[in-house]
Amino acid sequence: YLVVFQNSAETRATGGNPSAMTVLNVDDGRAAIDTQADSTTFYDAGLVGRDVTDVPAQTRALYESDTWQFPQNYTRTPDFPLTAHLFDVLWTRATGQQIDGVISLDPTALSRVLAVTGPVALDDGEVISAENAVPLLLKDAYDRYGDDGAAADAFFARVVQSVFEVLARGDWAPVPMIDALSQGVREHRVLAWMRDAQAQSTVVDAGMAGTFSADGDDLGVFVNDSSHSKLEYYLSSAVDVVCDPGQATARASITLTSTAPEGGLSGYVQGHRNPSMGLPGSTMLLDVLAFAPAGARLQSVDPASGDVPRWDRAGSDAGRDARSITVELAAGQTRTVSFTSTYDPAVGIHDIRHT
Repeated sequence: YLVVFQNSAETRATGGNPSAMTVLNVDDGRAAIDTQADSTTFYDAGLVGRDVTDVPAQTRALYESDTWQFPQNYTRTPDFPLTAHLFDVLWTRATGQQIDGVISLDPTALSRVLAVTGPVALDDGEVISAENAVPLLLKDAYDRYGDDGAAADAFFARVVQSVFEVLARGDWAPVPMIDALSQGVREHRVLAWMRDAQAQSTVVDAGMAGTFSADGDDLGVFVNDSSHSKLEYYLSSAVDVVCDPGQATARASITLTSTAPEGGLSGYVQGHRNPSMGLPGSTMLLDVLAFAPAGARLQSVDPASGDVPRWDRAGSDAGRDARSITVELAAGQTRTVSFTSTYDPAVGIHDIRHT
């Protein structure tokens, strides 16, 4: 099983940049780490910079063109089965090994696991715990290693190894662990896809599939980093939905707030695209992506165009009508983006999916 860790300091629709990966072998209930990998695994195999599989044209139109060429971007789609398919094909081409499934989690989900296991000591004595996991992995690591991305990736690999060794010993209470993982599932922080149909049916029943399906009666509002940064450690968001049954419309608004400092950020954290666009390194560039319910249409966006108009995009993913605009969010700034779509008042809006 390929376990993907989404780094939410560089936000993606389903969580974050999938910068670190681990292959787990599971045999008769016993799990062991087989391989640890990161994006360099695919660079070394000559698979980065080109498509590994076909994606429908309408889905391509909704995202930046490099979404399908770089594994760090595979999580820009909110439809996790598509993300899993991309990693499945990529891993087989890179290693010749066919995986049985793809599992994804983020640092917040990991922190809840650590609340059950207790603090874990790394090989150098540093301790990761429920209290420090999120800032350690999403902020402190970059303060520590600066522009040395390889050193940061090596640190993440050490964390995975150390935490897994504690998990494998089984010295923790199963019911609290199930509760911790269940909370991650409810928040869409724990996702899975299985090749075996029966196993996948269990994943779907457990709410882990992350399927943004064509027959859904929910709305979707997601955020993707477009500045090539690790700034979104400082991003918070709030989503609000107002339905008008008389007009058969639903207005979904996302309010984005940056608490990033204006200075003192390492070059690796700052937006790599920003200098070419005349923006401070602390300014977030965020692609805000909205989906209508299945069978409905997006009518309008407010603002009507993004701050980088040439990046305004329209298309569909998993059969859903969708739009994306890019907003600039300066350090300390708050901005709101709203999307209005049609919906069926007889069916209603069941839920809102969001990053």
